[in-house]
Amino acid sequence: MENIALSLEEKSQLQEWICQKRNKGKFTLLYKMRRDGWNATTFHTKCDNKGPTVTVLYSTNGTVHGGYTSQSWTSSAQGYYGIDPKAFLFQLRSKGDRNLQRFSNCSQSGNNAIYCNYNYGPTFGSGHDLLTFKGISGTNEAGFRLNGQFNLGNTYANEFRDCLNDGQLIVYDLEVYQFDEESDFVVLEIPWRDCPEWDEKLLEELKYEVENYVPAEETNTPTANILMMGEVGSGKSSFINTINSIFRGNITNPAITGTSAHSLTNSLKIYRMKSHQLSSKPLKFHLFDTPGLEEDQGIDAQELCYILDGHLPDRYMFNPSCQATPAIPGFKKNPEMKDKIHLVAFIVDARTTYDMTDKITSKIQNLRSKISQRDIPLVVLLTKIDTVCEVVGKDISNTFFSKVVRGHIDHVAKLIGLPRGHVMPVKNYECEIALHQNVTILSLLALRQILRFADDYLVNNMEMTSISEKRPSD
Repeated sequence: MENIALSLEEKSQLQEWICQKRNKGKFTLLYKMRRDGWNATTFHTKCDNKGPTVTVLYSTNGTVHGGYTSQSWTSSAQGYYGIDPKAFLFQLRSKGDRNLQRFSNCSQSGNNAIYCNYNYGPTFGSGHDLLTFKGISGTNEAGFRLNGQFNLGNTYANEFRDCLNDGQLIVYDLEVYQFDEESDFVVLEIPWRDCPEWDEKLLEELKYEVENYVPAEETNTPTANILMMGEVGSGKSSFINTINSIFRGNITNPAITGTSAHSLTNSLKIYRMKSHQLSSKPLKFHLFDTPGLEEDQGIDAQELCYILDGHLPDRYMFNPSCQATPAIPGFKKNPEMKDKIHLVAFIVDARTTYDMTDKITSKIQNLRSKISQRDIPLVVLLTKIDTVCEVVGKDISNTFFSKVVRGHIDHVAKLIGLPRGHVMPVKNYECEIALHQNVTILSLLALRQILRFADDYLVNNMEMTSISEKRPSD
C-alpha cells in the first residue's frame, strides 16, 4: 500500500492546527502498530508520560485521520477521562484524496478529551468518539481490523461525521508521535558539516575529480568496486540511476525502480558508468546492485561473503530456496582483488530512520560483522532527506544547515555504529525530468568520499599483503 506516512505538507498542517504556526514543533515516532504489534500494554510502555502526542490511523481505504492531545497518556486500572481544551480530532485524507478537517472539543473547558485505561489504545472523548483498540491481537498483510469504535459527536464536533473514514476502523497501520512544540524547524547559522559554496564551480570540480578518479597505481586494481545494500524501497537502485544520469548528462533509468512489496532487484548486477563528456570513457568505479533487504528474505550472510570475496559472477540470480554454492555456473574459485568489493554502502530511507524493525536492525548488524571481518569500509547513504525536512525539500543546498537532517544522521550513525562522517545525505533523481545543480552536487559529494574511502582500503590492503609476503615463514 502506498503513502503509509505523513507527508511534509500534512505535518505542516498539523503543526498549524497545534501551534498556529507551520514548521514549528518536532514529531518523534513513539509507537507504530505494524512494527510494535497490536498491544495496549506496549502502547502505554512507549507512550505514557511523554507529553503532547499525535495519533494517526492509516485506513485501508486510503483515509488518514486521528487525534491530538496536549496531555500525557497514562495507565489506569479503573480508567479516567482527562481534561484538555487543546485536544482535537482530525482528518487529512479521505479515500486517498486530500481532505483537511479539524474537529474541536464541544466543551470549552476540554472535559472528557481523552480516556486513559491500561487496556485501551489511544482513546478520545466520552462515548467514545474515537477508541482505537483494546487489548492485544495480530495482523496480516491486509491490515488490522481494530476492535475499537468511531462515534464522533459525543465530545467532538460532528459536522463532518459522515465523511470521516465511513466509520471504519480497518487500518494498515497506526502511529503515535510525541510532539515537541518548542522545537523549530529552522536552518542553522553554521553548517553541521563543512562544505564549499554550492555553485557551478564546485559542481565542475566534483565532476572532474570523479571522472578522473583512478585507484592508486600501486594497488594494480583497475576499478573501485562499490556494493550497494539496503531495505526494499530505500533508494538503492535510484542512487545508481542518479549517478548514471549525472555522467550521461540527462535523466536515465538503467536500474529497475518502482514501488513493490518485495525487491524489484533479484540478481547481482554490476553497473559500469561512462561519461558523455569524455567520449563515453568508462569511469574507474563499478556499482554493484543487490536485492533489497527484508526481514525474512534477501541476501544471507554466506551469500554476502561470496559477493565481498569476489566469487559471484555478474547477473547471478538469487534464489531464496537455493542458496549460492561453489558449484553454480561462473563461480570464481580464486578471485583477485579486482573481483572483490572495496566498499559497502548501506542505503537508508530517511523516513524510516526511527522506524527500523528489530529484525532488520539485527540483520544489518549480522551482515556488518561479515564486512568488518574483512576490514572493508562501510558507509551509509541517507536518501529522501527532502521528505523529512521542509527547508531541504524547498532547497537541497540547505542540507548541511538542517537540524532535522543532522538529527537523522546522528541517529543512523549511532544505530549502525559508524562515525557520523560515514553517513552521507543524498537526494536521488526520482520524479525529475532534468538534472538539477544542487541535487547533483550533493550526490557527487557523497560519491567522492566513497571513492576516497575505497582507495584507502585498496592501499591498506596492498600494504598488508606486502608485509605478509615479506614475513619469514615458520
